[in-house]
Amino acid sequence: MATKLNYEELGLEFKKLDIAVTEPKTSEKSLRESMMKLRKERDFLQETISAVCHPFYAIEAKSYKILMANPAALNFFGDLIDNPFCFSWTHGRTTPCSVGGHLCPLEIIKNKKKPVTVEHKHYDKKGQPLYFEIHAYPLFDAEGNVTKIIEYTLETTKFKRMEAAQKESEERYREIIENAHDIIQSILPDGSLAYVNRALFEILGYTETDLSSINFFDMVHPDSLMHCRELFSRVLEGKSGTHIPITFLAKDGKRIFVEGNISPRLLEGKVVATHGIFRDVTESKKADETLRENEKKLARYSKHLEQIIASLNVAQEVQQSLLPQHSPSEKRLDIAGTSLYCDETGGDYYDYIELPHIGSDAYGIAVGDVSGHGISSALQMASVRAYLRGRATQGGAVAEIITDVNRLVSADTRETGLFMTLFFLMIEAHNGRATWVRAGHDPALLYNPDSDHFAKLEGEGLPLGVDENWQYRDYTVTVKPGQILILTTDGLWENRNTKGEMFGRERFKNFIRQNAGLSAKKIQASIIEAVTNFQGKAQQEDDITLVILKFL
Repeated sequence: MATKLNYEELGLEFKKLDIAVTEPKTSEKSLRESMMKLRKERDFLQETISAVCHPFYAIEAKSYKILMANPAALNFFGDLIDNPFCFSWTHGRTTPCSVGGHLCPLEIIKNKKKPVTVEHKHYDKKGQPLYFEIHAYPLFDAEGNVTKIIEYTLETTKFKRMEAAQKESEERYREIIENAHDIIQSILPDGSLAYVNRALFEILGYTETDLSSINFFDMVHPDSLMHCRELFSRVLEGKSGTHIPITFLAKDGKRIFVEGNISPRLLEGKVVATHGIFRDVTESKKADETLRENEKKLARYSKHLEQIIASLNVAQEVQQSLLPQHSPSEKRLDIAGTSLYCDETGGDYYDYIELPHIGSDAYGIAVGDVSGHGISSALQMASVRAYLRGRATQGGAVAEIITDVNRLVSADTRETGLFMTLFFLMIEAHNGRATWVRAGHDPALLYNPDSDHFAKLEGEGLPLGVDENWQYRDYTVTVKPGQILILTTDGLWENRNTKGEMFGRERFKNFIRQNAGLSAKKIQASIIEAVTNFQGKAQQEDDITLVILKFL
């Protein structure tokens, strides 16, 4: 039989039931609120991690599997589909990093069980190496074992490259300084040497051992010591100096002259050292001294040269006065001659000599060429002229005259080695008979315009001064009216232009042909003009003499 409940009891039961129903509802609401709060915190954390611009990811300690990664990490290393492990994702490896000084941060944390910061090299999704500073934090289980690692990485590739570039630059400048030919040094305020480059050892001859027991002023020559100390004091006051001359004292006692710049090195506004760069000007200084001495010599030589030039000018005037000033005034002989010397004076010679012992219309015509050029040749030419003129007036055959002259010339040139070629021709105007002696000279030419024929006036004979016992022989030809005799030295047809080409005999003959109808003076002038034009800007290397005799 069921027990009845009174109202009080029933009310009490309802009250208990109400309490029993209300309490679960309150717990559920609190749980929902906590879940909502946690969800918001999780979303905030995810948003925060996603907003981080540097790679951020979590790794399972046991499997090396990437549990999560922010967009920055995915952007750097790629997605996790094909490379779910940290070593394949960040290194492209098939096994964890463990060798070659490139230890895995995860392994380090497993051993140390505390946060670490290490430098590490990763690879981007294109396989390019990237350098990172990794901040790794461990997560533990209840037993204290590392189960997960949170890694936050800062890329240092740019700074690494800048550091490498700076190191390379420093090494390059250090190499430049070390291998510079100028002395580069740093001196402390007490005069001790903080740094010197290799050039100091090479130029002054000191060794590193020597420098350990001496200071800067021990290397300065006594003549320059006071000046150097004053300069050093000014630099310690913060002043600089340029183009400073100093005389160093080499280890072997020699003076080494240098010139350079010196400046203070400041640290927090205080001079802590001096820097100097000095160039060895010893050889340059010697060269300057030599130059000054040479300038003095040059001044003396210039004065002497002026005297020589004045003497040469006088010699030139004298020699020119020895050449014929006028042609013979014989109505059947049209004669013109000239000499062009390559120096102030020369060895070429031509002359007209009256021969009254032969006849009133007989003349000797001479063309000669002394070996060499200059004063010695000019003096020899003057001697031969005097001998020939003196002997020709004494009478005798042409061969006898030249034989006697040769004997005199040989006596003069026995010690000098000079000699002279000569073509001497005697012409008798009334009958056109020409008698000549050839003493080693080029044959004269006899041109007949009617037949356009050139005949050579040849013959045997050594140059004057070669053999004092030589007996010369003369030859004879009759010159007819209209014919032209041409006597010259080899300097005419051997004259060269700027291309090295010679004027030549054939070119010379052509000008004789083309101008045969002119007077002797005009024929001579046209040929000299042609030779000069042909030569152009080239230097005349030999004397030129030309005599034209036209028989009327």
